[in-house]
Amino acid sequence: ADEAALVAAVEGAGFRARVAGGPPTTTLSVEGMMCSHCTGKVEQVLSAVAGVKNVVVDLKANTAVVTGSADEAALVAAVEGAGFRARVAGGPPTTTLSVEGMMCSHCTGKVEQVLSAVAGVKNVVVDLKANTAVVTGSADEAA
Repeated sequence: ADEAALVAAVEGAGFRARVAGGPPTTTLSVEGMMCSHCTGKVEQVLSAVAGVKNVVVDLKANTAVVTGSADEAALVAAVEGAGFRARVAGGPPTTTLSVEGMMCSHCTGKVEQVLSAVAGVKNVVVDLKANTAVVTGSADEAA
């Protein structure tokens, strides 16, 4: 899910929120890369996708790790448009939010409710003691 939408949902419920740690990452399995020219092309096309902050392509592992809030379907389409086969590796991305102002289980329930309503969110785990919300999902899964 879009990080800004997640923060806005929590703040709209009366709490303070920010993305904890770095931006989310998505790992792609990429088939068909044979050399450094191939990895360079994959890095180039992925870097051009909206929301991408960083790309690390590993030829030996046949992976591309993309940092940022880019749409997964757009990442796969970019790689396939460059002549390679791609799919999202592993599960959907997660985003951890630091949430301030929660005092009780009612507060955590409210945060969980507003985050679950954001398009693309598959799961939300709110931790009162740690003041965090871990959100699983991505915007491209909203359709």
